[in-house]
Formats: sequence, structure tokens, C-alpha cells
Amino acid sequence: MSQAAMTSNQHRADEGVPCNSQLPTLDSESVIENLRVRHAADEVYTWTGTILLAVNPYKRLPGLYGEDVMAETRASKLLRKPHAFSVAERAYRQMAREGTNQSIVISGESGAGKTENCRIILQYLAARSRAEASLAEKRLLAANPILESFGCAKTLRNNNSSRFGKLVKTYFDSANKISASAITTYLLEKSRLVFHSEGERNYHIFYQLAAANAAGNPLARELAPSASVDCQYLARGGAPSINGIDDLAEFENTVRTLELVGVDGELLRNVVRVLGGVLELGEVCFTENEQGQAEPTDEPLLARAAEALGMEVAQLHRCLGTRTVTSGRGSVFTVHFSAAQAATARDSLAKAVYERLFNWLVQAANQSLLVGIGDADAGAVEDERFIATLDIFGFEDFGVNSFEQLLINYCNEKLQHQFLCHVVMQEQELYRQEMISWRHLNYENNSDAVALFESYPTGILWLMQEYARIPSRETSGEVEKKLTRRIHAAHTGSKHLTAPKTRRGNSLNSDDGFIVRHFAGDVCYSTEGFLEKNAENLHAELELLVCNSSRECVALIDGASQAAEARRKSGIGAPRRGGGATTRTVSTGFMNQLNSLVQTLQQTSTHYVRAIKPNAQQAADRFNGELVKKQLEDSGMPQVLTLMHSGYPTRCPFVSLYDKYRPRAPACMAKLETRVFIEGLLYALGVPSEDFQLGMTQLFFKGAGKMAFLESLLDSDLLSSPEAQVRIKRWMILKRWRLALSCAKVAVRFGRRLGMTRAANKLAKFARVVVRARRVLVPLARAAKKTVWRRYAGEVIANAWRMRKLRKFYAASKVAIIKLQAQARRLHANATVAKLREVQRLAAAKRLRVAQLKAAVSIHHAYQCMAARAELAGLRAAYQARRDAFRAARQARDLARKQ
Repeated sequence: MSQAAMTSNQHRADEGVPCNSQLPTLDSESVIENLRVRHAADEVYTWTGTILLAVNPYKRLPGLYGEDVMAETRASKLLRKPHAFSVAERAYRQMAREGTNQSIVISGESGAGKTENCRIILQYLAARSRAEASLAEKRLLAANPILESFGCAKTLRNNNSSRFGKLVKTYFDSANKISASAITTYLLEKSRLVFHSEGERNYHIFYQLAAANAAGNPLARELAPSASVDCQYLARGGAPSINGIDDLAEFENTVRTLELVGVDGELLRNVVRVLGGVLELGEVCFTENEQGQAEPTDEPLLARAAEALGMEVAQLHRCLGTRTVTSGRGSVFTVHFSAAQAATARDSLAKAVYERLFNWLVQAANQSLLVGIGDADAGAVEDERFIATLDIFGFEDFGVNSFEQLLINYCNEKLQHQFLCHVVMQEQELYRQEMISWRHLNYENNSDAVALFESYPTGILWLMQEYARIPSRETSGEVEKKLTRRIHAAHTGSKHLTAPKTRRGNSLNSDDGFIVRHFAGDVCYSTEGFLEKNAENLHAELELLVCNSSRECVALIDGASQAAEARRKSGIGAPRRGGGATTRTVSTGFMNQLNSLVQTLQQTSTHYVRAIKPNAQQAADRFNGELVKKQLEDSGMPQVLTLMHSGYPTRCPFVSLYDKYRPRAPACMAKLETRVFIEGLLYALGVPSEDFQLGMTQLFFKGAGKMAFLESLLDSDLLSSPEAQVRIKRWMILKRWRLALSCAKVAVRFGRRLGMTRAANKLAKFARVVVRARRVLVPLARAAKKTVWRRYAGEVIANAWRMRKLRKFYAASKVAIIKLQAQARRLHANATVAKLREVQRLAAAKRLRVAQLKAAVSIHHAYQCMAARAELAGLRAAYQARRDAFRAARQARDLARKQ
């Protein structure tokens, strides 16, 4: 092996391979090891097929994003160098060449560098489409610092963590120049405003404002004099600063970018006022009077907050301490808050105000990005081609996972489903275009997990919507337990949802949460606080107060219509929780947004960037393999590797191989056509034919690492060996023989086709003769047919007439016979009935005589009995008389004797 080849191989070994499909084995361990080697060599980007893996270096790499790299990427034909610029260039070329919309999806964990890669891609697109920076392109790049200041915060995992998702659509005109842009945001983390964990910060803009106030900045000093890192909303995390970040300089940069996008003058002053008002609102505390009603402890502080937010002090005081409730019978009464309830209302108001401010800034940025386009032409922008850059939150699994993690992981589940479908379709479309014989690629579909969230009506998000609409006198905790039980009952037997098991480190039971089996692993969610976080509305008085704010950035552009809607919903006061069909929830709104996003992605050619965090300490030159493996699993890369392994993961354009290896080939091979040259090259090196396929423009290898194997063979000077020369000559002879044989077969087929053509001509002549004969014979045949049909029709009619008469005679005879039979049966039946009646009459007379005889005998016997009884009675009377006479005679005799 030559010294140059050894040096080249050593260089490649030190830097790894730029595409993981070139690895000898295509599995997670090999990919992680390649990323480790490339990370150590400060190689940030690595291809996996068409997917770009971006490992955050946590340090500045000089020259990585310079103008020379942009120029090199723009001049590259194959875009084989892994870089964020290559992804942007590929999307730009497809849009310009094919006229189709493109999208770039950037995903990953917090701290992996999603926001930075999004900024780099937008910067490249802006530079790619112009010779000089236009106002629209400057505003496009300026919108990113605004979103970072108002939507990013320091977390334990990332010093600049995006607490929202965003989609940036960059529109291009017919000359492929940027004409406009539009930004769509997803799921801003409002709860961070009022609570963040130890070691974390609130949104950057508040600390920038506090630093500006402390430094005596006129804008901050005048409009937000109370802004300080000691404010309640800022001091909770205990991390007022970030190493290496100058909040004062960042504030000045934010002000400049706001002015660039049109938020200047009084609009800018109102934005600063509202930021200061939010901080002052957080300082308002409450106590309870003797009746247990909440009262603010500092009235002047509340007045300053109301003035900064553009609200009336009396109304703010009333809305924070009470609310008006309308009963079902129309009765109106006022409910007084406790101190805790008033603090909750204060925090809800602060979150609503900041969310409206953030949305207003996004609207202002979008309006400024339509520079040079009139109102009549603004709608036409939607018809232009665009490149959409999506910076979306990654999969999350913490110690305690709540409502925010549920929506974020649902989003990742949905995008993973779209990602897998897109990758499979992209691979199969490439095989079809290159005319490669292939079989259908099987992959693990997560559509059941997506349906677990959004299937109507038993999906988790729909059930949360249902329980948000049901009025209840129970506490939120009791309703949340009911919701949890309902979720378990609706998905009994589902392989994607199970009940948590109480064990050490997990105190949740089946009433407190549920476990969802995501594509990236099992996540246990606690339903505590679900209903409160899912409720999108303030109570009606607070919502009306916000909509009537004199600050445009708080009331929003459609504040009047929102105020009217609040009045309509409340009548006089606020609706109860779950107040009917108009109930809006965060979950359903996010689901609709996500469905719209997926629909947009499905209508575009999608490119993927997977940002990876090499270590949890955000330190340079550290690589944690287990952490990287977890992120690869969370991003769905194992499924991609499986798909690539089942197909043709290694592919290389013919032109690249031809230009690289033609100088080393023998002269007889160097003259060949590109595709034939590649075929001869593989034959000469002894590569088995079952290991590769030749497409129309690319070489496809079955299995990974084949390109490295091919290069090792080429570097070993095998082409110069006598055996290779013999194989090349043998192959060329076989190729010519096969070509001659193919030509002979073609000639034979041509001869056969020529004979078939002559036979066809003869058949055509015969057909013409037949057609002419038909023109003469057909009328005669038709006339004869008419005659025959007439005769046949007469016979048919006569037969039908006779048949009809016979049927009528038969029917009449049948009716007469039936009537005669019925008459005979009636007479017979009458005679039989008469006989039966006579028999019955005689039997009845006989029975009567017998009964009379029996009655006479009974009467005679009765008479005899009566006579006997009378005679007996007479005998008894005579006997008694004789007895009495005897007794009297005896008594007389006895009396006589005594005398």
C-alpha cells in the first residue's frame, strides 16, 4: 500500500466517517462510536443516509460557518460534506429545480443546539438567495433574537432553552429571492413566568430589563424602574446571571432588533412598560380581612402595575379579589377570594398578559417580514414557494411528568410517525427512480400510540376536553382522579397505556396518573394540575379586563372582538368551570395546531436534522455514550438504522466513482461509459453481484461499510495486478459477447415482429374485404331476418292467443269446479249437521226422562220418609201419654196408701 493511501486511511480513521452508512456494521453502538470519534476531532455533523446528526460542541469552532464554507457548499455538486449548510442548500436546490415546497425539521433535547442550527440554516438561506442583504432578510434574521429573548430561558439542561416551538416559513419569488417570511409558534411555557426550579431562570428579557435598569438605561429606568433580579418572579430560581452572557448588551441588541422589525417609538415603550408591569404584578401580595376576604397589602404597588398594564386600578383590584357568578336560575352573586385564590388569579393574569405580549411580538415580526408587499398582494405570498424550518421541542421524561410533558411527547410521537412514513417513502421512491429491484420495507408503526392521544372520543386529549366542559362542584383534584380512572377504563387492554405501580421512588397509583409507552420509552404522567393547566381562559372579569387594556400589545389586534366574546360568555360575570360548548382548552388547540403542522410537512419535501447533546454538563470535549444513545433512541434513529439495514444503505453516484478511479484503471476501461465502467470495476475487484445493484445514476450496496471495503481494495493496487487485468479482459470479452448476443436476440425479435407485421398487413387486407362484403350482405341479412321474424312473430302471436284462451277456459273451469265442490261439501256438511243435531236432541230427551224418573223416585222416597216420621212421632206421643197416665196412677195410688 502506498504512503499516500496509508496517510489518507489514517486521516479517515482519526475523523471517523462522514456518513454512518459507510460503517462496517450499521447499529447503534457503531454509530455512537463514530460520533465519539468525530466529536473528538471537532467534526460536528454526520450523515445517516439523508438525516443530519448535529452534536453540540459547546465551544466555538473557528471557520465552521464562515463565508468560505458557504461558498464551498454552494459550489458543491453532490453535497456529501455533512453540514447544516448542506441541508439548507439541498432544500434550496430542490425548491429552485422542482418548484416544490421544502421543510427542514430540527429536533432534539434541550441544550442540543436546535435553536442555533435553526439560526444557521436561516442565515444560509438568507445569504444563498441574494447578492446584497435586503430589508426582508435583515428582519428575518432579526426575528430570531427577539424570539430568543422573549421565549428562551436558562434551565438545568440548557442556558438558552427554547420554551416554545416555532415554524419559520421563508417564501421565495420566481427569481428564488426571499420575498417574505412567516413565523408560527407552538405551546409557550406560560407556567415558567410564575414558577421555575432552583438553578433555572425566567425568560431572558426580564433579566435583560433588570440589568438595563441597574445600569441606568434611560428606557428601562423611565418605564420599568422597579425591574430587578430580586423580584418575586425572578428570584425564585436563585440564578440571576449566566456565565459568559452580558444581559445589558443583550437588552440593547433586543431593542435594536425590535426597532428593526417595526416595534419602535411608543410601541417599544409599551412593551417595556408591560414587562415592568408584569414584574410589579408579581410583587403584589394579599392578606385576609376579618371576613376572610383577600386585600392587597400594597395599594400603590397595585396601582403602578395597573398603570403599566394599561388597566384601571379599581377594576384590577376588584378582579383580583372577587368574581361574579351567575347561577342556573339567573341569580347573580359575588364570590370573594381568599388570599391564596387572589394570588392564583394574579399569576393567571400575569401569564395571560405575557402570552399576549409574546403573540403580539410574533404578529409584529410577521407583519414586518411582509415588507414591500401591499395589502392586496399579502394573500398572494401564500401561493409562493417556501422553505419551512421547524425548531420543535424534543422528547421529555423527568422525575415528575405533567401536562406540558404530555403535550410535548404527544407532539414527538406524532412527528415520529410522520418521520418514519417519510423516510420509508423516500427510500422506496429512490429505489423506484433508480429502477432498483426491492421488496417492501417493514417498519414499526406507532399509529396506535398517536391514536391513544387523539382518537375521538376516547383519546386522552379528547377526554381532557370532555372533563373541562363538565360542570362540577367537586374540587379539581377529585375531578382529575375521575379523569384518570376514565382514561384507564377507556384504554383497558391497550399495549400503549398501563397503570403506574407503587414502588420505591414512585408514589403514584392508578388514580393519580398513567404510563404511556412511547416510541422512545415508557413515561409516567401525573394528572395533578391537568385541569388547571389545560384551562385556557381566565375568569370572565379578568379576560374582559385584559381585552380592554389600553396597551395594544396586551389587548392584541382583535381585543374588541375578544372582549365582546367575554361579555357574551359571562353575561355579567364569569362562567363556571366547564361552562358549555364554547370551552377552549390548551390540549385541543395544540392538537389542531399540530395537525396543521403535520399537514404542512406532508405537502413538502422534508429534510431532518437531529441535534444531539454530548454531555449533561454542557462542557466542551466531553462525550457521554449512554446519554447520546438515549437521545438517538428518543429521536427514532434505531428504527431508521433498521430500515437502512433492510435496504441498500450504502450508495454512491456513478460520476463520483468514475472521476475518482478512472485514472487508476487500465486504458481499455477508462474509455468505457460511466455506468459500464462501474460495472467492470466491481467485476475486476471480485465484488459478488448479490452485494450490489446498479441504478440509473448511483451504485447501491447491500449492507453497510461496503464503500470502505471498496476503497480498501482500490487502495491496494489490485487493478494493476495481473489477475485483475485478466479479469478485466475476461469481463470485457463477456460484456461484448453478451452485447452481441443481446443484439442477436434483438434482431431475432425484430425479425419476428417484422413477420408479425406482414401477417398483420394481410389480416388488414382480409379485414377490408370482409368490411366491403359486410356492407352488401348485412342489408340482405337484415331483410331476411325481418321476414323470418315476421313469420315467427305470427306463429308466436297465434300460439300466445290460443294459450291465452285455453288459460281463460282452464281458469273458468277451475272456478266452476271449485264452486260445485264447495256446494256439494256444503250440502253434505248440512246433512251431517242435521243428523248430529237429531242425535243430540234424542239424547237430551232421554236424559230428561231419566232425570224425571230419578226425581219421582226421590219424591216418593221423601214422602215415605215423611209418613214414617209422622207415624213415629205419633207413637212417641202415645207412649209419652201412657207413661204420664201410668205415673199419675202410681202417684195417686201411692197417695192413697199414705192416707
